[in-house]
Amino acid sequence: SERAQRALELAEARYNRIMLDTGLYSFMPRGLYQLVIYANRDEYLKKTRQPPWSGGVTVGNAVYGYEDAGLGPILAHELTHLVFHEYMGGPRPDLRWLNEGLAVYEERVSASENGLAPAIDPGLRRQLMDNPIPFDRMADLVPATERDRMVSLWYLQAADVARFLLERGGRNGFNQFLIALRDRRPMDEALRGAYPGVWGGLAEVEAA
Repeated sequence: SERAQRALELAEARYNRIMLDTGLYSFMPRGLYQLVIYANRDEYLKKTRQPPWSGGVTVGNAVYGYEDAGLGPILAHELTHLVFHEYMGGPRPDLRWLNEGLAVYEERVSASENGLAPAIDPGLRRQLMDNPIPFDRMADLVPATERDRMVSLWYLQAADVARFLLERGGRNGFNQFLIALRDRRPMDEALRGAYPGVWGGLAEVEAA
């Protein structure tokens, strides 16, 4: 019971951070999110039949993971997906980059707060800085699996853009951005309304 309580407190802390960053305090999930935490990686892989690289997975409204130093970042990532999907009313393929970018951003924040070094290859960072992905391609690309977030320029850039919108544009603006996207406003219109006088659309975010 003590281990279950620790996992619960960790998940609550990650959920509260997601609410802080997105400003979605008025958002009420339809029900409680379920946590299934296995004792170790071997049990997790055996019971869930996930690929060897997996550290956690979301199925329905449940997050599956295992006790490990990296549990906090995994919970942050998967809970972000649960909140994003439910708030947006279901899967939004057009917002895949924002969904994944925000999840990886929250994963990094959790890792940093727990004293874990983010798993970012410096060579990958330099490669992205030298040759960023055009934003129109970023919005259309769909990585094959979540494994790619460890090695993909797309995941790295999506997380950087989410961080830029949050930290440069402000959390209140980011909240208004999410509200407009939930209401099916076009991307450029959502950005103009959320960040008036700052960015007129995705092309201006890219330029900035």
